[in-house]
Amino acid sequence: MSAERPKLVALAERLGIASFYWDLVGNARPTRDATREALISAMGFDGSEEAAAARALEEVARREAESLVEPVLVWREFEDGVPSLPLRLEASAAALDFEIELRTESGSVHRSEGRVDPAEPRLALPVRPPAGYHDLVVRVAGHGVAREGRQRFIMAPRSAYTVQERIGDARVFGLWANLYAVRSARNWGFGDLGDL
Repeated sequence: MSAERPKLVALAERLGIASFYWDLVGNARPTRDATREALISAMGFDGSEEAAAARALEEVARREAESLVEPVLVWREFEDGVPSLPLRLEASAAALDFEIELRTESGSVHRSEGRVDPAEPRLALPVRPPAGYHDLVVRVAGHGVAREGRQRFIMAPRSAYTVQERIGDARVFGLWANLYAVRSARNWGFGDLGDL
């Protein structure tokens, strides 16, 4: 960790930039400030000086506070029911009107509207979308509040393609998969040699 650049380090952590990584032989390698600056710049913020990093950190906090929804939500196909969308609303006594527009990856559009209680700010999507990447637009209004949020909604499939689904009856030489993508009932979401 850089003792001379605490705001840069804080900004990098807030943006999800790792403070270190493990190399091939198991040594922890710290992230250099130059790397942090380059990654932060690629994300559209200025971390070139401590004052700029402090301003960018405030901007990130402001954007998060003003955001109605998370930028991305992943829902797994095996989860029951219609997916629900958590909203970031300040608690108030009055219900707010809402509109949701879901544009699926195939281009179809589904809409719903109603009222949402700020004490329990979750909205069911208009439909349960198929596996894929979809776009959501959510609007809430009423009692002096008018906000809009956009989100990329990802419906993850129950499982990856099976060999039969992928290649059919074709003859092939072999199958290739990333070991970390192999799943089993005994692992925590990342494959290991036991799963292989």
